[in-house]
Amino acid sequence: MNIRFYLNILLLILIAFFVALFQYSVISLWLYPYYLIDLIIPALIFFLLVTKSTFAWIFATTSALILDILYFDIFALNLVSILAIVWLMELWLRNWFTRHSIYSFLVLAALSVIIKNIFYYGILAIFSKTEIMFFNILFYKDMLWQIFWVIIFTTIFFYISLKINKNLKPVFLGRKPLS
Repeated sequence: MNIRFYLNILLLILIAFFVALFQYSVISLWLYPYYLIDLIIPALIFFLLVTKSTFAWIFATTSALILDILYFDIFALNLVSILAIVWLMELWLRNWFTRHSIYSFLVLAALSVIIKNIFYYGILAIFSKTEIMFFNILFYKDMLWQIFWVIIFTTIFFYISLKINKNLKPVFLGRKPLS
């Protein structure tokens, strides 16, 4: 491995650190529904789209560890839920979705929010003395807001990646790839 690979990993760790820090220190202080914005999932989808999956795993691990250190929940709660998302996203991309369709990434974003919430609040309900959130209507209202925000940011990141990556050509339903 060359020095460029290690510099890319170092840059990725710094980006993950700052995204997680921004998620914790800025976005979590905003009013409802803006504090439900999740930048980790669109960034993961962006890294899966533009880079190797190794970089997505590194980004997920770093950002989840930073969030676990900053939040005072069960340690490794964010790590387990975010790594499960990356594993499922890779599985879905390999078997069912394409890396060239914005529709695939929007569905992937929505499914990722649902899976993250199920893992996060499921583990939280098992290991802590909180109420089970799955029976609360506010849980589903908040999840719909999270899906909305993640879809917005995934769309923005998708079109940014179109400008960055010249090999990527979006495929829309019923049309040929755009040039």
